[in-house]
Order: sequence, then structure tokens, then C-alpha cells
Amino acid sequence: MIKLLTNPKSKMNFKKIILISILLEASSKMLLAQNKSIILGRPTDTSITASILFDQSVQFYLQYGTQTGVYTNTTNTINNTVNIPDEVDLHALIPDTKYFYRMQYKVSAGTFTATPEYTFHTQRAPGSTFSFTLESDEHLYDYGNTNLYKVTLANEASENPDFMMTLGDIFGDDHHPTTITSQTLDSLHQAYRPLLGAICPSVPFFDCLGNHEGEKKYYICYIVGSIAFSRLASNIRFIHFNHSFQ
Repeated sequence: MIKLLTNPKSKMNFKKIILISILLEASSKMLLAQNKSIILGRPTDTSITASILFDQSVQFYLQYGTQTGVYTNTTNTINNTVNIPDEVDLHALIPDTKYFYRMQYKVSAGTFTATPEYTFHTQRAPGSTFSFTLESDEHLYDYGNTNLYKVTLANEASENPDFMMTLGDIFGDDHHPTTITSQTLDSLHQAYRPLLGAICPSVPFFDCLGNHEGEKKYYICYIVGSIAFSRLASNIRFIHFNHSFQ
């Protein structure tokens, strides 16, 4: 909610104040409605996958090339489904090469808006040096600290790694296996997207399963709706992070 505090002695017309307030409120809602995340995954010597999620119906496409600001390749335009990630595969890339890319997107009949420029590096030549970061046991679903995790991600980004990896206990969907719903499972996974989205447009992400990911064979005997809990946990992770393992 945006409020305007006015001076009663002001000569501004009250109707103008109301109009400005409405415009500011609409503008703030548009900004909120365009929340998005890009998470890179499955990097190889000649390909990479971008998982892209919006909280509103949009059209979008990627532009990419090997020089900053020069985008010689463009993907097809995609019409998304709200809060369901689209996986965009970039193929025929040059091995051991730094790429620059950006996303163009628009809401309904609006004009296309460009994101900042991001980068990634295809698999380096065998025997050459590369770098990666590791994180583990984020536990934001119980005792973890979101602000501290943001600092962790910023530190990882400062290393300019070729990719990053979590060793597990990131989603924590096994805490209430007898009462959890598919909506809660989805929210546990989706909650990480804006956080990882702060660095993963330029740092490919890999995830490993921890003992709190709920995908152990043990949980196959727990039923959520009409599906085994472990199967449902896997299905939802595949929706949001299917591209983050090989």
C-alpha cells in the first residue's frame, strides 16, 4: 500500500492527489507482478539450460552471443504458465567460451523489457583450471537464516565460479510427511528460486539430495492425496530444479 501525506494548505487539487495515488499503486503492483527467476543448469561444453519462472503470464525469449552487448542468437518466444518454470535449452555453443545473454519479456500487450546482461562459461578444456562453490544444509525451512544465506550466496558469486552445488537438506520437505500437502511441497521448493535467482542467472546450479529432502525409499509408504510422498517430492523438485542435475 502506498500512502500520500499531504499538507492541508497545499493548492494541489484533491482529485489529482487521488489520481497520483492510484497510478503509484498500480505501478507498485506491476513491479510486484513481474517477479521472476532465472536459474542456469546442466552446463556442458556445447549446451546449457535456463529454468525461467514468472509469477504472471508473460512472453519471453533469450538473446545470447560471445561478446558483451552483441547477441547473435535468439531463442523462440515462449508463452509461460504462471509459477511453472520453463526450461530453455541453448545448443550448439562453442566449448570453453564465455557467453553473454539477456532475457526480453513483456506482460500481455506491453512492450518487451530487457533484463540486465548475464554470463556463463561453457565447459572448459580438459586439464584446464575451473572453479566451483559448495554449500550445504541451508535449512531455511526450520532454523536457517535467510539473511545470512543471502550473504553466503553473495560470497559465492564473488568467486565467479563456473558452477555451484548444494550438498542437500535444502528443501526440507520431510518434516511433516503425514500431514504435508502438495501445495506446501511446492512452496518449499519455489521459496528458493528468488534467492538462487540472485546469482544463478550467471552461476549454473547443481543439487544433491540430503536426508531431509523426503525422497528416500522409506517415504514411499506415506501417501499424499493419491501418490507416495517420496514420489511427489521428486516430482515437485523436477518441476523447479529438473535441470540442476545430470
